[in-house]
Parts: sequence; structure tokens; C-alpha cells
Amino acid sequence: MGNRENGQDGFGKWLRQKRRALDLTQEAFADQVGCARITLRRIESDALKPSKELALLLLESGYPTARARSLAPLCPWIR
Repeated sequence: MGNRENGQDGFGKWLRQKRRALDLTQEAFADQVGCARITLRRIESDALKPSKELALLLLESGYPTARARSLAPLCPWIR
């Protein structure tokens, strides 16, 4: 059962909200994180699950490193 089916928001929706709160375009955020804009677009639309490494980079973009690493095991969106 996917996140949308059980009423939970997906990683993509959370990521889009976070990026918008930082007032960044997809291109600027992708450049900051070090991934392609198309990759970020696909993650935000929940068409792509990020790798563990990319998910950590995305988490670290808004949280201190230790906090991001402690959150990573709790993220069901990471493959």
C-alpha cells in the first residue's frame, strides 16, 4: 500500500514544501544538493524514490548532519 493510499504524505510532497519554505526553485535546490533538476522533479512528484545517499543529502539541506542521519532510518521513502 503506497503512501497516498493510506493517507500519509510522501517524501516528494514533504520535500517540495521544504524547498518552497527555503524559497528555492527546483533548479537552485538541485544545484545546492548536487543532483539534476529532473531527478528532483521526479522525487517531488513521487515518481522516483531517492537513493539512501541522495535522501541524506536532501535531509541535510535543512537539518544539521547528525539530525539528518538520525532521521534517515525512519524514512520509509529511502530505498
